[in-house]
Amino acid sequence: MFNFARHFSWRVFFYSSLPLIILGAVLSAQASAAKDLFRVEAISIQAGELCLQVDPVHGARISSLKFAEQELLFTASAAEENNNWGSTFWLSPQSLWGWPPVTAHDSEQYKVLSFTERSVKLQSRSASGATVSKEIVLNSQQKNRIDLLYTLQAEKNFPEVAAWEITRVPLNGLVFYAVSGDFIAVPMGEMEYELDSNNIVWQSFSPDAGLLEGKLIAHGSEGWLAWVSEGLLYIKRYAPMAREEIATGEGDIEIYVSDKLPYAELEVQSAARSLKKGEQLQWQVSWVILPLPENVAPVSGNPKLLALVREQLAVFNKNGYIVDTKIKTIN
Repeated sequence: MFNFARHFSWRVFFYSSLPLIILGAVLSAQASAAKDLFRVEAISIQAGELCLQVDPVHGARISSLKFAEQELLFTASAAEENNNWGSTFWLSPQSLWGWPPVTAHDSEQYKVLSFTERSVKLQSRSASGATVSKEIVLNSQQKNRIDLLYTLQAEKNFPEVAAWEITRVPLNGLVFYAVSGDFIAVPMGEMEYELDSNNIVWQSFSPDAGLLEGKLIAHGSEGWLAWVSEGLLYIKRYAPMAREEIATGEGDIEIYVSDKLPYAELEVQSAARSLKKGEQLQWQVSWVILPLPENVAPVSGNPKLLALVREQLAVFNKNGYIVDTKIKTIN
């Protein structure tokens, strides 16, 4: 039996009518149908100034990401009736499903497999030949780091498939990332960017400039994507890959800007693999959120910004990291 008295540093909000139990947080549980361990409306996990909320009802999305009470994500309340909010997950390449995304993976309810003070694991239903599992963990070794482990369980043969993380943030601040230089393109609309002599792409965003739809795809050379906004630095870290490992028609780094709502999508993808029925593809992305030092200006081309990111990459490497996309056979 799950011992709620031991778990007081996270909060779980259920959409049952059962009484609430107050234990330094708001908790209640409801036994579910045979296939689900729990039916949960929202789960929050917190460590220090970092607080993350997962919404199992809507695609197990990360619906809120706060540092010192400051929200980093473009939230459902900002999106109003639009489905494009929070951080979600799709299969890549997009040619596997066209548009809209597969709802079972993107926006339908996931079942909660487990949760603790610092982690939660969830699973989608089967659709388009695959189930998706997400394990979200607050890292105990590196401060302000979140590890996200995605698993695709193939229920058919995939000649080519990759994992794809899509994180929507308010349309402001500065995005930057290292590219190989041999591949960067704007396949949709318009997208302004600067490519400096060190093969770093810099993109400044402001809703005051007007909403013009655009998408940029690129081959990242170092396996990271960074965004600075309102005094915070947000870094995505993932395993870098060779150009030929990128899914057809995609980039391992993709930036999308909406023409309808003031948000940008910060997207990263895994290496593409051939996956047979019964195999799993596992891929990790790690996030880290830091206050921006006062002596580091959030402007394009600032070498101090780049140095700050690379300092964090060194910490990632020291603390261990999944270095490549993994494939496992399930008996």
